[in-house]
Amino acid sequence: MAIFLLLVILTGLAFRMTSPEDRERYLGIALDRVRRLKAEAAETEPEREFRESLRARTRRLLATPALIAINVMVVAGMLLGAAAIGDPDTLMAWGASLGPRTTNGEWWRLVTSAFVHTGTLHLLVSAAVLFQLGAVLERLVGRLAFAGVYVFAGVLSAWSICRPVRWR
Repeated sequence: MAIFLLLVILTGLAFRMTSPEDRERYLGIALDRVRRLKAEAAETEPEREFRESLRARTRRLLATPALIAINVMVVAGMLLGAAAIGDPDTLMAWGASLGPRTTNGEWWRLVTSAFVHTGTLHLLVSAAVLFQLGAVLERLVGRLAFAGVYVFAGVLSAWSICRPVRWR
């Protein structure tokens, strides 16, 4: 707060000590520097070409928004339920993977656990990352491949908690 107050006082003194012509010249210099900084911060030509080539490959994203929508619907259903969203019984009811249950006949949990989240923050972070990466990856590899890899990664992560770890 003290630095801000000092900055305001120094700006006022500088304003009083300069003529209107000097103020106009200094304002022009400051605006020119801001324009140069803005131009430097703008994307480069290769970045623009890469983004345009991705859009030319796949005009509209379908798999990424669909996966995000499924995640949101599952969490919305969990939030509207009677128990807390982070309650283990709620998570199990919505398809979370627990080793003994999954390996004893409830193999569908390998897929559904990819869409179960323990809270809204978990959902928001997952959706943000999925949107950022999915927008690029879906355009690079295609809708079906991207959705397949997403589900397969969920299955593998759920399977990893079902198997006992063997140390050699």
